[in-house]
Amino acid sequence: MLDNNIIRHSNSPYSAPIWIVAKKADASGKTKWRLVIDYRKLNEVTVDDRYPIPNIDEILDKLGRCQYFTTLDLAKGFHQIEIKEEDIHKTAFTVEGGHYEFLRMPFGLKTAPATFQRLMNHVLKDYINKICLVYLDDVIIFSTSLQEHINSIKLVFDRLKEANLKIQLDKSEFLKRETEFLGHIVTVDGIKPNPKKIECVLNFPIPKSPKQIKQFLGLTGYYRKFIKDYSLIAKPMTKCLKRDAKINVSDPEYQESFNTLKTLLTHDPILAYPDFTKKFTLTTDASNFALGAILSQENHPICYASRTLNEHEINYSTIEKELLAIIWATKYFRPYLFGRKFIIETDHKPLTWLFSIKEPNSKLIRWRLKLSEFDYEIKYKKGTKNGNADALSRIEKEPVNINSLEANQSYLTDTDSPINLFKNQIIIKKIFSGSARIKTEKVFKNIRKTISIKELDKECAIMILKNHCHPTQMNAVLIDNEFFEIFKDTYIELFSCNNGFRLIRCSKKLDDIEDELELTRIIEEEHLSKNHRGIEAVFEELRIKIYNPKLKLRITQFVNNCEVCTLEKYDRRPPKIPYKLTETPTRPREMLHLDVFYTLEKQLYLTIIDKFTKHAAAYKINARSWVDFKTKLIQYTSTFGKIERITVDNELGFKAIPMQEYLKKENINIHYTSNSNHTSNADIERLHNTLNEHLRLLRHDEQSKNETTEEKSHAL
Repeated sequence: MLDNNIIRHSNSPYSAPIWIVAKKADASGKTKWRLVIDYRKLNEVTVDDRYPIPNIDEILDKLGRCQYFTTLDLAKGFHQIEIKEEDIHKTAFTVEGGHYEFLRMPFGLKTAPATFQRLMNHVLKDYINKICLVYLDDVIIFSTSLQEHINSIKLVFDRLKEANLKIQLDKSEFLKRETEFLGHIVTVDGIKPNPKKIECVLNFPIPKSPKQIKQFLGLTGYYRKFIKDYSLIAKPMTKCLKRDAKINVSDPEYQESFNTLKTLLTHDPILAYPDFTKKFTLTTDASNFALGAILSQENHPICYASRTLNEHEINYSTIEKELLAIIWATKYFRPYLFGRKFIIETDHKPLTWLFSIKEPNSKLIRWRLKLSEFDYEIKYKKGTKNGNADALSRIEKEPVNINSLEANQSYLTDTDSPINLFKNQIIIKKIFSGSARIKTEKVFKNIRKTISIKELDKECAIMILKNHCHPTQMNAVLIDNEFFEIFKDTYIELFSCNNGFRLIRCSKKLDDIEDELELTRIIEEEHLSKNHRGIEAVFEELRIKIYNPKLKLRITQFVNNCEVCTLEKYDRRPPKIPYKLTETPTRPREMLHLDVFYTLEKQLYLTIIDKFTKHAAAYKINARSWVDFKTKLIQYTSTFGKIERITVDNELGFKAIPMQEYLKKENINIHYTSNSNHTSNADIERLHNTLNEHLRLLRHDEQSKNETTEEKSHAL
């Protein structure tokens, strides 16, 4: 450092202690060392620099749809910035045999990160968020094509050269499809934890003190967005951090929490990059102790989040906890959700009526108002279906809770789901005569292998697992109990170490109905045998007997086309036409409402009301013809001025060709209201109610008994 003019001999009265720490190993695996000065006393009297440091999650989210990555590490990053002459003496430190001070910015100053980030942002300001991203001395260049990537590297290199900034080649990676950046592995498909960091988690002994618990949770917490329900899983450990709490390492819950966190991180979780051109889905849930949320797009998770409930929140009612989960999740994922329409999925059905509750308590009202800044739609999902299953596949096949299956990938898991649901199906059955045989067939785009054998030994089990199971996908197995133990032991011993090799044991196989006519016959028979039962009742009865990926769809089509059901049943939930806000005029005669008014004496009037001023007029007409309508409109415009737009019901006179030509000539836009919807023309309807009220009063006025109807009408 002295030879490189980074430090010099000092006569400063200041002196700070030093530490020697290991650097991150370079590409060759060689470990280097860094001199670190303990500047805590100096930092206490230093004015803060509030220049923002980028958020790591926000940086990683901007790497979606990229195919090539290059990461650069600046050589001696902070040391590339000079220190002002009047501040050099403050950086002095002492080692054996000398007293020195820094000419270049050292590590340990609390304003150093902000200073360096400001420099990098200034140097690469034209390229940040376009072709590269910067976090202190780490730079990542991203592109969607190889040629574009090479050009981007050249642009960044030229700019760094102009600023006289040096990079460390042995710690830089070029033209990678998968690379390490900010403690994560960045890939074309998404991001995942860095295996080197996870090794520390795997080798961590079970914590026996609060300090060790904090260290372990600090290691795993950095990757908490990869772990669903992290807070709930870690709760047995976090509650040991409370004052006067005792740590019992033999407690089964404590051990399970510790082992589960290590296991989940070692199963290579991967999160997708967010695509801000697509709609987000926010799935929330609440238990008695914690809140959980998943942000996803097209059923691929982007981020997990969770937290525990405090001692007051635990006492909330169920609906309050579920709504609290939504409030907290929308705040947590606000950068993704604000200003965009998104879907909230919950397994608590009352929340779908959140804005229809007649007498909500004050807490629900406050939370409801907080949500008003977002544009969202709440959808209900049954608790058993509240996973990341494809929405379309729920119509075609029985839902499988994939999350519960993937939680235990190191051994053969049991499920009540039929084997027909899975893509890779292996049926191992015992035969008592004949030779062993293997039958491979394609059923509804799924691969089914039926292996008929007399006996199953270890070699045979290895052959089946090696040659007939997919190494990177879920394999469903239907196997006789006699063969199961040796098959399971062979898998655990030789194959379970491969995290991608997953097996699940099914207990049943349904009859496959591939013929459409046969499927229709079965549906018809079930529908008629139960006195024309509905879609759900027929589906629940048939889904445990037969399998067809389009069973629910075919049942829906059949029941909806049943003539008897159409004639004799009524729709309990008819579709409602969504209401839209009526436009508000900003000046007179911008928007007029017109209609025909009848009196009890069967006289006709064309009534007109200005939506802006509420000025109303009534013109007597002889018939409901376009001639009368046009004449009275001309009379109105000659008195009050030009009209911009009129709203009428489906009056035929306004649809006549001559009337249309007149309106087009005068540049008058016309809007027709929908049938049986008086609210669309509410202003004119309210006027008619007022006119009828006054006419009734005049008829009963003793002083007007001798007046004619025409005189009464003019009196209005």
